[in-house]
Amino acid sequence: MSSTSSSAQRQQQRPAPEVFINHTGQHEAASNFAAQLYRELQRSGISAFIDFESLQPGELWQEKLENAAGGSLVFVAVVSKPYTQRYWPMLELDLALQQWDVQQARAGQCHIIPVIFERLPSGSEVEAFWRSEKAPKRISKEQCKRWAHNISRLQDFQSFRRPTGKGGLVKLQIGIRDRIHSLIPSPVAVPRIFGYQE
Repeated sequence: MSSTSSSAQRQQQRPAPEVFINHTGQHEAASNFAAQLYRELQRSGISAFIDFESLQPGELWQEKLENAAGGSLVFVAVVSKPYTQRYWPMLELDLALQQWDVQQARAGQCHIIPVIFERLPSGSEVEAFWRSEKAPKRISKEQCKRWAHNISRLQDFQSFRRPTGKGGLVKLQIGIRDRIHSLIPSPVAVPRIFGYQE
C-alpha cells in the first residue's frame, strides 16, 4: 500500500471535529477572533477545526476541509463582508447548511452559530457579486442563488454580534464557548477502579 493511500485512509478514519470554525483571513479582526475562539475551545476540552491549525502540509486538504465542515456538530461562521466574497468560506457554509437541512429532517444534531462582525450584504448583493467579474471563481447560477440565500438564512439562527467596548471580544468568546458546551452532548463519566479506566 502506498504511503499516499494509507495517509488518506488515516484521514478518513479520524472522527469529524465537534466544532468547525468558518472564517476568512481577509478580515483581520474576524480572523483573529476565530483563532482566539479556537484556542478557547481547545482549552475547554472541545475538539475544534480551524484551517490554519488543522490542515497539515501534504494532506488532502480540500477533502478534509469539506468533511470537517459538513460533519461537525457545531458550525461557527465568523461572518464579515469579505467573507461573503471568498470562495472557501462560502462553500463551507453551503456544506454546513446542507448538513443542517438533512439533520433537521431526521431530527438530528447539527447546530449553526453565526458570529456577525459587521453589516452583511443582502442576498441580492451577494448574488450580484458572484455573478460579476470580481468574483474570485466562477460558480453556476444555481450555486450563486443558493449562496445568496445562505447569507439570508443566517438571520434564522440565533447569532452573536461583534460587541463594542472594552473586554467585549473576550465576553463574546466565553458566550460562544458556553453555548457550544450546552449543545454538545457530555461524555458519560466512566468509573475509575484502582487507577484504571473501564
